[in-house]
Amino acid sequence: MTSAAMKQAVLGFYATNIMSIAMSSLVPGQEAWFPPSLDGAEVPHISESPSWVPGSTLEMNSLLPNLIDDLNGTFGRVRIMSHRARFKIKKEMVLGEEVLVVEKTQTWGELQDLYDFNHDSGGAAQHAAILQIGHGNGSQGTARASGVIYRTKVFFNKTYEGLP
Repeated sequence: MTSAAMKQAVLGFYATNIMSIAMSSLVPGQEAWFPPSLDGAEVPHISESPSWVPGSTLEMNSLLPNLIDDLNGTFGRVRIMSHRARFKIKKEMVLGEEVLVVEKTQTWGELQDLYDFNHDSGGAAQHAAILQIGHGNGSQGTARASGVIYRTKVFFNKTYEGLP
């Protein structure tokens, strides 16, 4: 997923949890995965919903959506069921200073759609609601007689070269 909110969470997790561990663990020229476990580590998120809504939720919309592999525009708001990450990091010497280079970032998890397109708001949201829930016979102004939700969960698994 290429949502800005998801990327920011991964970058924040790296800066607050991984970077200092990698800096103290590696010697120049050495590389390793952090955390070393294939299970990675849970990426924390700040929920954008009221406190009474369980789990973390966030907006998936993006100003510059990736039209090839991104579902941001179809989801709107999602509940994050899980989000894990790990980083392949190498320590190098640059102008006499030790620096960390993130060679790869793996991020994976599960999102659940909250079905939050509002049919009554009109415009693009209304069109999205018609498509998402099969509103009536697919036209505006008809009562909803039936609908099919084709996706309730999406599992994502993305590897970035460097940081996202």
